[in-house]
Amino acid sequence: MLYLELFGRFCLTFNGEPITAVSAERQQALLAYLVLHRGRPQQRQQIAFALWPDLPDEQAKTSLRRELYRLRQLLPLVDECLQIETKTLQWLPNSPSQVDVAEFEGNLCQAGKALQANNLTIERSHLEQVAQLYQGDLFPSCDDDWILPLREQFYQQALQAIERLSQILEQQREYAAVIPLASQLLRLNPLHEVGYQALMRSHSANGDRAAALQVYHQCMTVLREEMGIDPSSTTQALYQQLLITDTPISPPHPRSAFPIQVPKPQRSPNLPALVGRQVEWQSIQSWLSATAKQDKSEVLLILGEPGIGKTRLLEELALTVQQRQGLVLQGRGFEAETLRPYGAWIDALRGLALDSLPELPPELGSLLPEIGRPLAPLEDRGRLFDAAITLLSQLAESTTLMVAIFDDIQWLDEASVSLLHYGIRLLRSTSIRFACSARIQELQQNPAAATLTQTLRREHLLQELVLPPLDRAAIQDLIRIVDSSINGDRIYSDSGGNPLFALEAVRAFHRQGQVDLTNLQALIADRLKTLEDKAQTLLPWAAALGRQFEPMLLAQVSNCSVNLLLNALEQLEAAGIIRPSAARDGDRYDFAHDLVRQVVYQTVSAPRLRLMHWQIAQHLEQLAQSNPDLIGEVARHASLGKNHELAATASLQAAQQCLQIFAYAEANELTQQGLNHCHHLAPSIGLPLQMQLLKTQVVIGVSIEAVSTVEQALKEGIRTAQALELQEAETNGIEALLVLNYNHNQLANLHSYSLDAADRGRMVHPSHSARILAISGSCLTTMERDMDRAQALLLEAKSLADRVGANLPDIPYGLGCVFRFRGEQEAARCALTEAYQMATAAQDYPQICISLTALVIVDLEAEAVEDAIAHCQELIPIAEKMGEGSEAPFARALQALAYYIRSPESAAPNLAVGIHELHSIDAPRKLSYVLSSAAQVDLNWNRINQAFDHAAAALESARVVQHPNDITLAGAMLVQALIAAGQPQKAAEELRQIQQCVKEQVLSVCTSDYVSHRAAQALVAADSALKRCSPTKGYVVER
Repeated sequence: MLYLELFGRFCLTFNGEPITAVSAERQQALLAYLVLHRGRPQQRQQIAFALWPDLPDEQAKTSLRRELYRLRQLLPLVDECLQIETKTLQWLPNSPSQVDVAEFEGNLCQAGKALQANNLTIERSHLEQVAQLYQGDLFPSCDDDWILPLREQFYQQALQAIERLSQILEQQREYAAVIPLASQLLRLNPLHEVGYQALMRSHSANGDRAAALQVYHQCMTVLREEMGIDPSSTTQALYQQLLITDTPISPPHPRSAFPIQVPKPQRSPNLPALVGRQVEWQSIQSWLSATAKQDKSEVLLILGEPGIGKTRLLEELALTVQQRQGLVLQGRGFEAETLRPYGAWIDALRGLALDSLPELPPELGSLLPEIGRPLAPLEDRGRLFDAAITLLSQLAESTTLMVAIFDDIQWLDEASVSLLHYGIRLLRSTSIRFACSARIQELQQNPAAATLTQTLRREHLLQELVLPPLDRAAIQDLIRIVDSSINGDRIYSDSGGNPLFALEAVRAFHRQGQVDLTNLQALIADRLKTLEDKAQTLLPWAAALGRQFEPMLLAQVSNCSVNLLLNALEQLEAAGIIRPSAARDGDRYDFAHDLVRQVVYQTVSAPRLRLMHWQIAQHLEQLAQSNPDLIGEVARHASLGKNHELAATASLQAAQQCLQIFAYAEANELTQQGLNHCHHLAPSIGLPLQMQLLKTQVVIGVSIEAVSTVEQALKEGIRTAQALELQEAETNGIEALLVLNYNHNQLANLHSYSLDAADRGRMVHPSHSARILAISGSCLTTMERDMDRAQALLLEAKSLADRVGANLPDIPYGLGCVFRFRGEQEAARCALTEAYQMATAAQDYPQICISLTALVIVDLEAEAVEDAIAHCQELIPIAEKMGEGSEAPFARALQALAYYIRSPESAAPNLAVGIHELHSIDAPRKLSYVLSSAAQVDLNWNRINQAFDHAAAALESARVVQHPNDITLAGAMLVQALIAAGQPQKAAEELRQIQQCVKEQVLSVCTSDYVSHRAAQALVAADSALKRCSPTKGYVVER
């Protein structure tokens, strides 16, 4: 019996003995091709082209004959397996041979039948065979084009089969059997979160919680390195469950599908015929048929120049899916809406009958206010993404075919691209497929969209379809549909095969009999001149509104009556200039093509355009009072209209809205746009806006390269505000300056600015003075410097705040830090809890984060481990939305430290991950704190070697910053570890070095302003231990 293995390797055996003679790369490729296409005879010409695509036909056929002859010489029983005809070759299905691929397909088929029959035992048996047979990629040594779709097909089938088998075994509580399967899933796809989740649950059920936690950190590391994202909220919730419970976690229950009505397909009467795209349309149909069977998961990307027919093919695709009773989700990028976060997704979701869907994820209310905004603000962008993916997954389970179409992705905003990438990654195993279009040159100018396509291309998940110009015959066919009397030769040569150009030329012939065909824009402009006056008057307003517009808004901004509007819209529709939007609500119009809108827009003079945008902005500003979602449009039109004050104000408001839905890139661009307009305003108006915009920019996050520029702008703004007595602007500037330096760990600058701010704070109005004194004192306590002065500033700020009725969370936060520094743990807990409650009421997430962090530290130092764990569960989701700073890694490290206090042995791997993460992001103070605390735990548990390692590393980190408190605490732990290890002389020498180092910083090691109660106690303990260790040696500890 001849046996061929193709999964994971090429291996050929006969009666169990390997056949090594078939070693040539083309011989193996020929045999694999025949076996994989064994279902029917294969044309020799087709085989030759597939295996030797770079050779001329005759040479390729000669090569085929040669390799076929050699195979017949080398393979036993080949004549019984291979049917050879003059023009065809076929590997016989019933021959004395076996192939792992055939066994794979057979077992997969039987598993499907067992699933339909609800026979779990038989289904499991066949799926186990599938998992065993699939040992890796199909014929991995072959890179031919013909094998790539087959390789992806089997890969997807194996992925789904192994995932299904894992679910069955989990339901049957055979957790030990799930672990190798979930590991196999992750070897196949390291980004497959379902595999990580199954592995975490199974390790937990097997009693190995440390391994389960380690799997989460592996997942987090892989996703961040490969995708730049955190694990989904589902994975994070599982991680939190593992941290707080020792009981096994049950597998998730299957979700119920949504009952959704698929809209009936309706072909628009204005939809032009699909001409000259038979080859491309056949490729799209093949892609659609393959995806419908879930055989492949490539994203379809149609590329081409403007007017070449990309949108027309997507429209035909949408109609075809609907005719097959499938569901279509349609969104589009607009050049004018690149700063509208999630714009394409909002339009796509609104195209569904959302009011008929039960139990919509409440997080989607942040994008779709009409379904009700979420009761509480979102904690991170991942929750919003997961809500969207949950909705799409449930929709997919309600239909056999679902296609999400995104047109013109070169104009998608960064948030939309990120959600698209997230959806493509997580929905690969569902019936949802993605089809997109883009202009090639503009695509490279959108970094987010370009990165997405490059990533998909690298992972072989992109099927690209580049549209060439139509040939002469196709252009002539297109022209004949419109007017058979026109000779298409000249139109073809002048249009270059662009169908939009050709159609415009035909329309021009109808109007004039002859026309200059050298310029498409000129053709469109000539057609527009034939419109009636009212239609021509309305068009510039519509073009100024954007590619898509609402009729009533158009009437209002152009001061047009409804009757005149209806007549003009009717004419524009009949002329093919505009068409009703594809959105379900049907209350908008689109331009038939963006080139038409551009031509209209470019015909308007610059002064007139400015006035039009000015008027649109003014009108939208009034509407935005009842519909805040319009504020982004207000900012855009005000900016184009050069209404500098409104543009700056609206940009600020729009940026703050973007922060609420975690669209940081768009928020950053809006703040920069607003800052550009501030320079044109009088200082009394522009400076307050500038300081607020800079403060927002600091909250978003300032890159290292831009720190000096932003810092200089803030310092100049503060000086100007002081000179003009603009106290609110000055206060905002000071707050932003302090936060900027804190975020970038500029402790020396932060100390100096805090003291300067405190001096300045007493010279302004009490309400502003309270804010300045509060943040100055708070910054000093965070740095753990000048603690007496910090407390005095905070108490003064509290007195002022009480007088003016201001709630400033910086005050209780700073006082809580002072109390903790001095060892007054209960007072610290009360003050920090008050700060947390104030910040929560104000939805001030940065303040919530630092207040919770300080509460966790108080809990740890008071050995209230359960309280610390509970606070960490609140802290981590909030910290993870703070961007790429140290907040989230520190929160995770503190959580690991809490479990380390409870059980060092089992929590050690998780703590090591947290320490490594802090080290990798260069957070020396936080790293030193965690290491010193870990060393103290080690000493309590008599883990001397670990105590020494942790203390030595802590001291090394503390010396980077040269902070006396950190050095004292880490050094005291190291001295105690050396004593416990029986090395008193080294301990005494180390103690002297620490004392000398600290004295250089603060003159006296007992200075309570710089060394905390905890560090001082640790030093006293080290002193006492050293004396007890060798009282006769005369070791002297300086006081």
